[in-house]
Amino acid sequence: DIKGRRIGVIKEAVEADFLQPQVKAAVMQAIIALETLGATLVDVSIPILPCAAAVTRAILGVESATLHHDWIRTRLHDYDHNVQIDFLTGALMPAQLYYKAQQLRELTRQQVFTALQLADVLALPGSSEPAALLPTGAGLQSKEEAQQRMAGRRSLTGVFNLANVPALCVPCGFASVDGQDLPIGLQLAGPPFADGLL
Repeated sequence: DIKGRRIGVIKEAVEADFLQPQVKAAVMQAIIALETLGATLVDVSIPILPCAAAVTRAILGVESATLHHDWIRTRLHDYDHNVQIDFLTGALMPAQLYYKAQQLRELTRQQVFTALQLADVLALPGSSEPAALLPTGAGLQSKEEAQQRMAGRRSLTGVFNLANVPALCVPCGFASVDGQDLPIGLQLAGPPFADGLL
């Protein structure tokens, strides 16, 4: 029973110009279904949300390069091409950028907690696009093919990793892309230790 639960609809996610229209329609339909079941919808804002992926990549780049330092020097060729690029970028990233990313992480956490003061649960798409097709046969043949598969996709999950709060993504419909029905995810996030509520 979700009667009386407040569901915060994150403005920066559902109104984003990078959101694929079928994703927006399916996610909004799912959110309205929650309202029909008795939840109250409230508009909330997390202004830093569109930048969360860049902040996450900066932090992960530096930290993963640090953790893999010895293998980067001796076994770099054993890693996938894209992982090599991530590690090398992280190893070259200035300390000031890493420090700024950590400050933005704290700002992200503050904005998520402010939104959670207005709502019990936050709702938004899991990604700007429906799920990508899995590769067939021998898998991806080139880095260009990998880039093509991910072109235009923006994950909206990183903001909750930065804020250190639980989140989950559940299927809420399908988008028709090139004759294929691909799943769309509704993401829900809550305060710390609210895994059971989600």
